[in-house]
Amino acid sequence: MLGAALARRATTGCRQLSLLSSAADGPAGAYLDASWHMPGSGRDARAEFTACRIPGATFFDIDEISDTTNPLPHMLPNAGQMDDALDSAGVVDDETEITVYDNAGMLSSSRAWYTLTALGVANPVRILDGGLALWRALGRPVESGDASVPGRPSVGKRSPCRLRRELVRTLDDMKANLVTREAQVVDARPAARFLGQLKEPRPGLCSGHIPGSLNVPWTTILDSSNGAAVFKPAEGIAKTFEDAGVRLDGDRGIILTCGSGVTASVLMAGLVVAGVELERLSLYDGSWSEWGDPTLRLPIIDPCGNGFCS
Repeated sequence: MLGAALARRATTGCRQLSLLSSAADGPAGAYLDASWHMPGSGRDARAEFTACRIPGATFFDIDEISDTTNPLPHMLPNAGQMDDALDSAGVVDDETEITVYDNAGMLSSSRAWYTLTALGVANPVRILDGGLALWRALGRPVESGDASVPGRPSVGKRSPCRLRRELVRTLDDMKANLVTREAQVVDARPAARFLGQLKEPRPGLCSGHIPGSLNVPWTTILDSSNGAAVFKPAEGIAKTFEDAGVRLDGDRGIILTCGSGVTASVLMAGLVVAGVELERLSLYDGSWSEWGDPTLRLPIIDPCGNGFCS
């Protein structure tokens, strides 16, 4: 069933396992394991990487490859950090295809894809649909133990990374958008958090959502019915957004937000799969970890009025 579910369609921007039948047997690209788990989950993504990974993969830690001087979680790294990360992964030219994956239901591989894209990585970057779970379910090879970076022939020199500012939204950008409404704002958090029915998992944050924002929970554009999360077909993703009130036609921008910039990346990747031009999309990197900070006294819609803001 897993194989049939995977082969049912081809997507744009999301690499299918059915197209990777020989990729694990040779140095045909760089694999980055971007697995990440919420604090308090009891899981150790790096230990899991050591125990089981795609052969030749490198661990891509979204917490370490970030702006560690910023108190907000896993904010985008600078260009130098990204260049160092690519060097560590053995990506030595612009032609090496980069495939990111995770064992966390597509959420952190999507964040890695966004990070690489926002930092202007010249290489083609794909997300492995279904992640490690589907890879293993289809009997593809895995390895364990200490990882080593595979040698790859160089085809020219790799271009330096440069931030694509148009793909990133800051707090000031979000404040301005409250006035101009130039872009639609779409929140990837579960509905109960968006509506203020549940406290935020990170302590000290208010509940509710940014005024004028729409809610598309990130899990609603994925299909996990066969045991491994894969993106829904393009038309299913588009319908999910449109049913939530998001206009995909026209040229109005779409800003994605969530709790800390991770699950918003799933929505961004899904919109690309659905055929929305990347140039229309951006991500509020601080997300609710910043907007929900009570000390900033920002406008918040809390439909339930539970007063969870502490």
